[in-house]
Amino acid sequence: MVPDGIYDLLAAAAKKRSLEDKIVALHTAFKVRPQTVSILKYALKDGLNFILPEGTPPYTPTNKDEDLQSVLPGEVRKLHHFIAGNSPGLRPLKREKLFIDILESVDPDDAKLLIDMKDKKLPFGRRLTKSHVKAAFPVAAKDW
Repeated sequence: MVPDGIYDLLAAAAKKRSLEDKIVALHTAFKVRPQTVSILKYALKDGLNFILPEGTPPYTPTNKDEDLQSVLPGEVRKLHHFIAGNSPGLRPLKREKLFIDILESVDPDDAKLLIDMKDKKLPFGRRLTKSHVKAAFPVAAKDW
């Protein structure tokens, strides 16, 4: 069975040993959840800077027993509000509250992924890097 949450799909790719297997897993992630590439872009693309405080904001994670794997893909469309130069009329406090609302609505693993994405990294260390993503999506990631 293929995991269907964005964090789970990326974690599955990170567990693969060979570059070829990582590429296949990342392509599978894209087929299952196309928003995966947006998350990767926000985390890895140079020049996309988040205007949110670094680190973990004060939020209450959701219950791990709830099935919230399908929530993050719908929330990805809101992520542009947190990028420098976008939504200039959005006050900092309102922007931070919106981000916390998203964190409190998604699966706890997806929330951790969003926090790391905001801080321009992925939660998988050297097991899933920008070079792996560029190899899997060379056209999309050509300017990363």
